[in-house]
Amino acid sequence: MTSSNLAIAQELNREQRQCYAYIEIIIQWEGRLTLQHLQQEFGFGRSKAKKLLNEYLERQPSNLIYDASLKGHKPSDQFTPVFTHGHIDEYCRSELSDVIGIQLLEAPLRNIDPNLIRPILRAIRNQQRIDIGYQSLSSPDYESRIISPHSLVFDGLRYHVRAHCEKNNAYRDFVLSRFCFENEALKPEFEGPSEFGKEQDQEWNTQLVLSIEPDTRLNEQQQRIIGLDYQMQKNEQSSWIREIPVRAALAKYLLQRLRLDQYQAIPEAQQIVISQSCRKTFEPYLK
Repeated sequence: MTSSNLAIAQELNREQRQCYAYIEIIIQWEGRLTLQHLQQEFGFGRSKAKKLLNEYLERQPSNLIYDASLKGHKPSDQFTPVFTHGHIDEYCRSELSDVIGIQLLEAPLRNIDPNLIRPILRAIRNQQRIDIGYQSLSSPDYESRIISPHSLVFDGLRYHVRAHCEKNNAYRDFVLSRFCFENEALKPEFEGPSEFGKEQDQEWNTQLVLSIEPDTRLNEQQQRIIGLDYQMQKNEQSSWIREIPVRAALAKYLLQRLRLDQYQAIPEAQQIVISQSCRKTFEPYLK
């Protein structure tokens, strides 16, 4: 959802946002929307379902077209999602997936204690320093750390908190599942206001652009397939390329997510590579 679309969504109440998002999910991925969809999903009567659909049409008149043969609305050629991101996972993660028979593979997420997350979230919200127990691979025993957290991040497999660490006098990533207090001595304590927010986190505020392209060891037809898989575009040199914006602080996680942190000997296993033009830009942030 773009910033302008987010502003539009914020003007609506919760019921409208949910309804409009559902309309876009159904129309984009199933290609047909009827009043019955809204009635069954939200328990609306026919008149209320019609009212909300008409309100959506008033806001986005070019998105939907009524098709008499379908006895419902279908997406127009100009359809552009406004209240959703337009990603298929929005459809797959809805209750519709049970009806269609979609199976999602869920990775085992780390155990996260809500009793520990609450003070971290409070510290983020109020920009405070917090003294909390943490263990790392280099320090297996729990030790007290005073940190100034500013953001939570999900990298696809685990959550971590981005925070300034007073032990290292630097911004670091702390895995949420490794916070703990085994005794009263390690119980989280607030240490007053922090001078280290996200505004002072240089790597967090440094924007990079990751350029990926098909592995050049693949033949032309294979490169075309990979290019279409990753929504790449052809540049002036007729090479497939995709540019992905990312914060410098999160660069290594993006490479891990795309399996670009290791180079495969077989091109069919590698599939995509970092373009040479951006490899040097990323190297300082991959330690």
